[in-house]
Amino acid sequence: MLKESNKYRINIIGGIILLVLTLAAGISVYVVMQRQAEAILSKSLEASLRSNVKLIESQLNHALNITKTVVTRPNVITKMQLLVTNPGNAEVLEEFPAIANSFITTGLSAITFHNAAGHVVAHAGNFSQKYEMRVPLKSNERAFLLWDKQFILNVSMDIHNKEGRHIGLIKTETRLLEMTAAFTDIAAIGKTVEFALCKEFPDDKMNMDCFLNRISGKKFTPLPRVVENKALPMDYALNGITGVIFAKDYRSEQVVAAYAPVANFGLGMVYKIDQIELYQPIRDHLKYIVPMLGVLILVGMLLLQFLVRPLVRQLVNSEKEARATNILLRDSEMHSRTVLENIEEGIVAITEAGVIESFNPAAEIIFGYTAKEVTGKNVRMLLPEEQRKKHDAILKYYLEEKDQKFIGTGREAVGLRKDGSRFLMEINTSDAKLESGNFFIISVRDIEERKHTEKKLHQLNLELRQFKNALDQTLEGVFMFAPDTLLFTYVNLGAQRQIGYSETELLQMTPVDLKPEFTLTKFKKTMQSLIDGTLPTLTFETIHRHKDGHGIPVEIFLQYIRMEEQEPLFVAMVSDISERKQTEQRIAHMANHDALTNLPNRNLLQDRIKQALIYAKRNKAQGAVMFIDLDKFKIINDTLGHDFGDHLLKEVAHRLVSSLRSQDTVARYGGDEFIVVLHSVPTIHNIGPVVQKLLDTLLKPYHFKNQELNISASVGIAVFPDDGADADSLITNSDAAMYTAKQDGRNNYKFFQSSMNA
Repeated sequence: MLKESNKYRINIIGGIILLVLTLAAGISVYVVMQRQAEAILSKSLEASLRSNVKLIESQLNHALNITKTVVTRPNVITKMQLLVTNPGNAEVLEEFPAIANSFITTGLSAITFHNAAGHVVAHAGNFSQKYEMRVPLKSNERAFLLWDKQFILNVSMDIHNKEGRHIGLIKTETRLLEMTAAFTDIAAIGKTVEFALCKEFPDDKMNMDCFLNRISGKKFTPLPRVVENKALPMDYALNGITGVIFAKDYRSEQVVAAYAPVANFGLGMVYKIDQIELYQPIRDHLKYIVPMLGVLILVGMLLLQFLVRPLVRQLVNSEKEARATNILLRDSEMHSRTVLENIEEGIVAITEAGVIESFNPAAEIIFGYTAKEVTGKNVRMLLPEEQRKKHDAILKYYLEEKDQKFIGTGREAVGLRKDGSRFLMEINTSDAKLESGNFFIISVRDIEERKHTEKKLHQLNLELRQFKNALDQTLEGVFMFAPDTLLFTYVNLGAQRQIGYSETELLQMTPVDLKPEFTLTKFKKTMQSLIDGTLPTLTFETIHRHKDGHGIPVEIFLQYIRMEEQEPLFVAMVSDISERKQTEQRIAHMANHDALTNLPNRNLLQDRIKQALIYAKRNKAQGAVMFIDLDKFKIINDTLGHDFGDHLLKEVAHRLVSSLRSQDTVARYGGDEFIVVLHSVPTIHNIGPVVQKLLDTLLKPYHFKNQELNISASVGIAVFPDDGADADSLITNSDAAMYTAKQDGRNNYKFFQSSMNA
């Protein structure tokens, strides 16, 4: 009774401890894997969304600016004014087709001019006829975003004269190629990823009109903004909010979505992916890890059982010794038989001839025979054919040589059950000498399940090592540190590669050591919101200092993890965002510079003129805006090809920049038009020599692919502050002066006079 009580007590307590430890380890692994998957994908979605929002805003603004340029051109306004006076003016009507074609080179895909009565005066290019969707944009102009196998911006703008009267209308279309590429090429993020670009209905705040891209194809449809009384991610974007959310989408599917508004166009953008795909890698690992944890528990229970057995034997032996002097031989035999019948190991007693004399219940269970079926038969029947000769040889060797190496030592063998199935067994042989001869007792243990368990345990250890290796291979740095000391307790290989320190060095450091200007007090104050539970996670950007001293821009996803019966810890996912920062700088540069010549574009030009005006006013100085138009460039472009034209424009840009001071500005205004801003000049008489120098420089021969060409330019000059107090008036007046220079024979320059706008 004492034996069984101790045995079960030890088994139960040991089993409970083993179960708790195994479950705690499994839950910890699952939590870390889940948080890592959420952090990596959330950052990927948000970074992709931010990049494409900037790209789309830049594309739409660029397309609108091209149309604004057309309606503000003095030449266009002048010609339209003539048609108001005389709608049938043949000379003016003949000039408009060439004007329309000249704007196609600026990036427009189609343009039409309408007179004040709404009749078409001229057109160039091809407008979209079979678009699948048409969405109005929120802007000062009548602008619509179309989809016709690509994104197209359709804009209608009125042409007004100086008095503000309506004198005509233009309609344009611009193909948004980079925006189309962003809309169609998103499959790399995930299989269930979707990208939506939506516009709210003017009088309906509950629905929206969407361009919706799915991996399986394109689908355009009106959608609700609220599902199951909860706002969709797109509703936040249309309300001007940016962020990442775990919520349901219009299909009522759980998703991870990044959302943001698109400038002031009344558009919202969402990148999203189904949560089932986000957690699929974790589930894939769980179907291996959970069975292995179960096997681990089973193995532990078996090992505990094996540890209990020696204690049971010791108790039995003590009991035998205590009763040996008081119990008769018959009682001793009965006791031995009881032990033999209840022991978990199979016990087979044989004579030196191999005849079975005793076969306990455990042996019956192991081999499938009853004791009656095997008693008096040779033990060879319990072995496969190939094992029988080996058994006979061992027995013969022992009887002849009296070699004890086979006695008292365990060995593995293959057993044969009654049903013919084979199994691995561990046997241990002991001998006894009787008057009738040698007597052998063979203990048998079925180790088939143990071998299978050992194999599973080995596989589990292999999976756990693979998981650690996978964590080490990720590009993100993973840092774990204690809340009290802030010392790192774990760093992966990604963290070591990212910051340049070895694991040994990092385990003696804290997060403050990676950013010394961030004091310990300030850092702990930052973490307090996570410890208090005010915030579930904390994401921020900062600069880490590499071991060699250079700074690394990083984005940190910080989380405070609490686990039962374990100390809480901080887990930080650190991403090197150097490349993303460089991309943002490139996008900012693209938004303010011409793609062909790398000169400032219209946006940056406006700012440079404003700065020059401020300087002139503060210092009572003068400056000039020069409008430069290449003479007969369209003929060259059409005759020699666009490659030659592009080369010519880049060379002109280089010559202009090389001929001016560093404080002056050269910008490409559109097509073959350039604008130069002389930041300051001593007197107006100093401007003429500068302009003549530019004309002489531009007149020098140009070479490209064994071809030589000379081209001249016409220049109009507006002096500030006399000829204008803002950028628009200075550009308009210099443009008017340039047209006068062209009419006077080209390859010359004219200063603006008020009579030019008469």
